[in-house]
Amino acid sequence: MLAGASLFLVVGHVLRKYTPETVIRVPEIIQIAQEKVTLRAVCEAAQKRRRDAHADKAQIEASKQCFITEKVALFQSLRRRWDETNPLSQ
Repeated sequence: MLAGASLFLVVGHVLRKYTPETVIRVPEIIQIAQEKVTLRAVCEAAQKRRRDAHADKAQIEASKQCFITEKVALFQSLRRRWDETNPLSQ
């Protein structure tokens, strides 16, 4: 096992001397990589707008619910006061 591994390393070292490493640059791959970066930026911007819109919607819903609660409390207090002061209800 050790002899086989050492022979494999030696053969790899010898072959590496005589075969240059070449990198093939394909223009389509470069263009696709650039489009991927562009699309990722567009997608992140859209996600940020969606998160901001969702936060704004939640804030508006909360203020709407607060307004409704305040108006209901005001109506109930006015109704109670009217019932207490109404001479016809006694």
